[in-house]
Amino acid sequence: MEEKTENRMALFNEIMVSAFLYVSFSLTGFNKNPLFTEGGTALMCVVIFAASVNFLKFLISIIKILAQSCKRKCFKNSKA
Repeated sequence: MEEKTENRMALFNEIMVSAFLYVSFSLTGFNKNPLFTEGGTALMCVVIFAASVNFLKFLISIIKILAQSCKRKCFKNSKA
């Protein structure tokens, strides 16, 4: 199950890097982008969204590890 989650997170991160690069490219002025002024906001949104999802995944992993540790300790104490 962990491998499946890690693969999904890797795919998500690759998509976010692609989105970041696309928005960055639109900010170079190489192409005539009518939304040039909103490019900085879009770039910040991509970064904040990607960081938030990765941080949420980190928190969920920590909570799962703590819950398993707690269950083991409680089970060990109830047997004694």
